[in-house]
Amino acid sequence: MIIHTILSQKASKNTPTKYGPERIPPDPRKWHQQVKHITGNNKSDISIPFPGVDDGDHVTIANKINDQFVGVSSHIPPLDMCALEAYSPAIDPSPLIYSWEVYADLRKVKATDGIPSKLVQEFAYELSPP
Repeated sequence: MIIHTILSQKASKNTPTKYGPERIPPDPRKWHQQVKHITGNNKSDISIPFPGVDDGDHVTIANKINDQFVGVSSHIPPLDMCALEAYSPAIDPSPLIYSWEVYADLRKVKATDGIPSKLVQEFAYELSPP
């Protein structure tokens, strides 16, 4: 920071510059707006043209866009939850699995599918929650 200040002081004494700290206005927001304006990065008002709709009527434009999305899926029938097997009520309730029981079983493991039993026993606490 000190070197930057010294260099900018030398530059301002010797040659006029338009990029030094003395050229930045005291209001950073205004400066940033100027930079965005110069570089062409201004946010412009986005409008989506629809035939027969005024560009300033945002509610009607939003409704037209909504109608377009509804039109895409209007031929698909509504989802019937009773027709899905996954949502059908089960005959038997699901079994309750408690993490402390899983922990106790993992601590007793002797052999697994290619995983050393010592590793499973050591990390049984981390492996036991659902």
